[in-house]
Amino acid sequence: MINISIHFNQQRYILLIAVISSIVWTGICKTYEGIIRYSTLVELTRIIYAMLLKALTFVLFAYITLDYIGLFIYSIIITDFISSVFLLMCTRILTVNFYYHLLQLLKKPRQATLIYGISERGISLANYLRSENNPYNVFGFITRKPENKKYRLVGYQIYLIDEENSLRKLFSTLKVNCILFLSHTDLRNDEEIVQYGLENHICLRIAPFLTEQTQWSKIQLRNIQIEDLLSREEINIDLDNIRNELSGSVIMVTGAAGSIGSELCRQLCCFNLKQLILFDFSETATYEVDMELKKRFPDRSILPIIGDVRNRDRVESQTRLYHPDIIFHAAAYKHVPMMEKYPCEAVRTNVLGTSIMADT
Repeated sequence: MINISIHFNQQRYILLIAVISSIVWTGICKTYEGIIRYSTLVELTRIIYAMLLKALTFVLFAYITLDYIGLFIYSIIITDFISSVFLLMCTRILTVNFYYHLLQLLKKPRQATLIYGISERGISLANYLRSENNPYNVFGFITRKPENKKYRLVGYQIYLIDEENSLRKLFSTLKVNCILFLSHTDLRNDEEIVQYGLENHICLRIAPFLTEQTQWSKIQLRNIQIEDLLSREEINIDLDNIRNELSGSVIMVTGAAGSIGSELCRQLCCFNLKQLILFDFSETATYEVDMELKKRFPDRSILPIIGDVRNRDRVESQTRLYHPDIIFHAAAYKHVPMMEKYPCEAVRTNVLGTSIMADT
């Protein structure tokens, strides 16, 4: 048994070295610069490096100044290293948890929110929404990948959507009223969730692309638009070119009382036409479109004509009478399941009618 005697002056010396080396190495490693509520593994690494260098400093000064170097001194150094790392990390964890708990108490009721997909961007978004004043209360992540079923991510539960855990069951249980998507690819690849959200009035929003240079204070989640669901780039129409082409022209629209034809007429009335001719065989529907257009565009010359594109004589007589410069042919049967039951009518209108218009 070896008797070890450390005088009071040596104890003060060891304590002084511990304090000074802690200040020096935390300053060099800049562990104080990290915002505590955003603490990550990077911050933990900095703390470990600083405390490890502090321990090495201890060993160096022990060899220089102390008479005894052995297991007892090494145990002090190791204990100090473990205690320092533990206390510094616990301080940060307790501070973050207290901050988030206080934030939850002070915030107004927010939307129950799920983030679609598991990725670095999803983690960044979840951390951002957790720490900022926003209307989203993130419940967790949703995924289609079975291997992630029983895991948690940054403290949030991962919910698997499969045959057993249907959308309806999950959303009704959690009372979710908002889904956040991270990319257009997720939107286009999971039509079921998008359709379910639209049918059940669930808010669907998409996050902008996040980079290291993104300023969190400027992040704005926006509602999903129809363009986001396209699997191609949005087509931008050159309205100036169309306006120049149609200006002063006589335009005829066949099938003008139908869903496509009537909307086409509304769009055409926005241009400076000489005359717009509404050609359709439905008297009631043509009358309604004619009244609507004349009310909305009183300065436009609009002429309704009752006629059938399958009647060659009628088509030819009206085109000779009014001399349209451009014809938009929208007269067609478009409901495929119904027309499959009556193919003869579909052929007469869509094939024969189109042929007569093209010949005329």
